[in-house]
Formats: sequence, C-alpha cells, structure tokens
Amino acid sequence: MAFVDGENLTSRFEAMVKGGRSIRNQAEENYVGLKAVIHEPEGFVWTPSTLRGIREDEDILRIQYYTTYIGDDDGMESFIQRIAELRTATHLGSLVARPMVRLIPKVYKKTLRKTKTKSVDINLCVDVLEYVSKDALDSVFLITGDVDYLPLIKSVMNAGKRVYLASLSEGLSTHLRYATDYFISLDHVYFV
Repeated sequence: MAFVDGENLTSRFEAMVKGGRSIRNQAEENYVGLKAVIHEPEGFVWTPSTLRGIREDEDILRIQYYTTYIGDDDGMESFIQRIAELRTATHLGSLVARPMVRLIPKVYKKTLRKTKTKSVDINLCVDVLEYVSKDALDSVFLITGDVDYLPLIKSVMNAGKRVYLASLSEGLSTHLRYATDYFISLDHVYFV
C-alpha cells in the first residue's frame, strides 16, 4: 500500500515552485511518458506518475492520501471528492496492463492556515502500524520528506516489511532518505 503525506508533499511542491522550478504539464507527457501535475494551491498536488519507479513485482492495492482542509463542511466534501477522483497507474511503462488505482482521501479539519497540526502524521502512522500488525501488506510505499516518520520506518522494517520512500528534494532529511530499502526522487516527476 502507498501512504501519502499530502500536506507535506503539497508544501514542498509549492516551495519548489516559489523557488523557480517549472511544473511538468501536458506538453511534456508524450515526450517522456510522465503525466501532468494536478495542483490545488494549499490543498493537494498529485500526478499519476508519482509511483513511477516502484518495482515491477510490487502491486499497489491502495493509495491513502492524508491531508488537512480549512473551511466549511460543504467545501470539505467537495475537496474530498476532488482527491477521490484522482487516479494513478501503479506501473508505468509496464507490458502488463494493470488497473488504475484511486486515491483514498483521509482529510482532517484544520482551523488556521499557518497552524501546524499532527493529525496527518499521527493518523498515517496509526494506519500503517495497524496494517503491519495484521500482516496485511508486504511493503509500505511512503511519500513524504518529513523526518518525523523515521521511527515509523524503523518499526515497519523491524517487522520484516520493505519500505520505499518517495519525496521531493525540498527540505528532505538525509536521515530519512537513507533509512529505507529504496528511495525514489520525485523531482523529475513533478518538475521539468
């Protein structure tokens, strides 16, 4: 399963855009086989190419996208729906046809934009550890650059599970990068 710290991914993506990086768009899709980036400012970011680089023998059954939302309940429902409509290919360029996987939104309410919450981190960790404790997965594909996940990674690996980490380079902890079985840089997936 894949677990996305969407709040972290979005903030790192937006910092890189602010720093001058050019977002991958539909024009590049045919040339390099990567899909365009879908971005809602201060909301979410995703591209169907995010899981590019995962091993062919790994099957992603589900992608859980964790993030926060500021606003009323109607706006939150619409936000959740937009995330749920996002899909991704689990093996791009594979000769074997595999179905697209839908993102499962895990959205938590936040009161102020500048406020830091731990609701995403805590819920993502609890969910991963629950799946590991039930032996419901062989590998964890974690999309984040947040060093706070280091204890989770160690715990999952100690349980005999493989851990893949994918992240943008902005603010990525080197401790986190080298703590997993395999690291995938998302810079070339989100930016030209």
